[in-house]
Amino acid sequence: METETINQNINLNIGKLAVDLHLEDRVLANGVLSKKGLHERSAIVTGIIHHLLERNEWRRALQLRFKENTTRLLYDRNEEEFNAKLLQSIHAKDFRVSKDGTECGYLERDEDLDILVQKAGQGFVRNMLAREDLPMPVLEYLINQARDTLGEQEWKESLSALGKRVQKEYPLKAYAIFRRAEDKEAIRELYEQFEKKFKLEDIEFLITMAGHNDDRDTRLKGIVTKAIPLLGRKKSDKQKLGLMLYRVVKDRGLVLSAQDTEQLEKLAVKGISRYDLESTADRYKPNSYQNLKLQWAKTHWESEPIEAYKIFMGSEYDGKEVVPCAQKAFSTMNPEKGEYKGDKTTIKKEHLEVIFKRMPETDYRSRELVARILEYKDEFLRLGKIHAKSHEKDCQINAYRLLTAGGMGFDDPLVDKIRRELIATEFEKARKESYGWPSFFWLDRNDHLGYEQAYDVYLNGIGNISWLSRAYELAAGKGDIKRVEQARKEILGKTNLTDSIRFFKEAGDRIGYDVALDALAKRYEVPAAEVQTLLDLEKNSK
Repeated sequence: METETINQNINLNIGKLAVDLHLEDRVLANGVLSKKGLHERSAIVTGIIHHLLERNEWRRALQLRFKENTTRLLYDRNEEEFNAKLLQSIHAKDFRVSKDGTECGYLERDEDLDILVQKAGQGFVRNMLAREDLPMPVLEYLINQARDTLGEQEWKESLSALGKRVQKEYPLKAYAIFRRAEDKEAIRELYEQFEKKFKLEDIEFLITMAGHNDDRDTRLKGIVTKAIPLLGRKKSDKQKLGLMLYRVVKDRGLVLSAQDTEQLEKLAVKGISRYDLESTADRYKPNSYQNLKLQWAKTHWESEPIEAYKIFMGSEYDGKEVVPCAQKAFSTMNPEKGEYKGDKTTIKKEHLEVIFKRMPETDYRSRELVARILEYKDEFLRLGKIHAKSHEKDCQINAYRLLTAGGMGFDDPLVDKIRRELIATEFEKARKESYGWPSFFWLDRNDHLGYEQAYDVYLNGIGNISWLSRAYELAAGKGDIKRVEQARKEILGKTNLTDSIRFFKEAGDRIGYDVALDALAKRYEVPAAEVQTLLDLEKNSK
């Protein structure tokens, strides 16, 4: 009996190890299980499923437990134990919810949640619906799928309860839920609540609500006429409510007074963007909008300089707005932080030359950006020497890049000084904050002195796989056998075995691989042959 328990634990551990190595699919797919007895196979499958749940990989565990025939039949624990582990494994972070919290795009059809509703039972579904930590769209999906499981009355009650739970934060979504639950009283109360206080920020919601009533046009016209004087008092219309109301009137063919019609047209233009202009032109009488393009560019070049510059150039316009617009467009496409991914345009060289001359010499960043396009190397050296006086990291990196781009050699004393200070700063920051590894992304590919210095930092740093593997790769890339051996020794002595064995396999280092393999087998108390079998599966799967 004791031997049987030991063997069962070994096979449970084999299942656990397979999951940790991400090889459970290979174990289940080929002849590994066929070589085991029935009880051994059952223990391996049970170990795989339970460890997946422990790792919060409940979706895969559900598939193995209920969907795949081989594993479904081999699982040997009761439903109560499985359901308890499953409930603990599911978390809100498992679902990608939209920023406004109302949608999970991929939940149009979620096979795993469908299995959960069908197989886990009514009690489990109720336990899930009682969890307030789960996202609203997930709970809504569960209610939808559990209609037959819960019965029609409980299904409607669950919907209404969800709507009331979320109506304060998501009133529009709550309205849609109440409609599905046929809860007319809840719908009436929600609409009247917003209609009485009537705020501009609620207009879109009220328009949507009005669209589902028999007297829709009457309600819509009332919303528009109430909103016009309120919107007219605002200095700006960032939400483009005027344009939205204008489109409602056009789409529904509503008839307003002459005064309201004129005022609404003015409000619609107040916050218009180029996209609004184009889409509105496509929707209604395009020809009436074409003559507004140049005027739009003159009016909005400060807020949308890129499109305005395109219009200026396309119209061969050369007024006083052009150069300031070009400068603002260039700055927009080259932000101080982050990467610009919007529409772009090419600034004419003649405009860049004027922009550069107008820039104060202390506007280092802007002058550098323009100088790079115009290839002003003298400016590179001037700016590089200025930045070199600062000990701030970003300034030092910029100094390194500017000086070398301006023609200064990598062995120049000033360049070497900057480089050493940067490497030392990166090392200290990584060591104190215990994050990742030092990043030397700023090093030029041709800077061999810098890469030798970087190797020493990686090797003598924190001593984890991230640091040491980079030392190994730097040495291997240079064909430095002595440094490769030194890095291998450090990796084997200081890092996680699973990380080490995968690294050496990728690197093609058989020496390091064999040593790590033996140590991994001892740690899991599994024969080395079993570990090798799993690792061979990983190799064959690629």
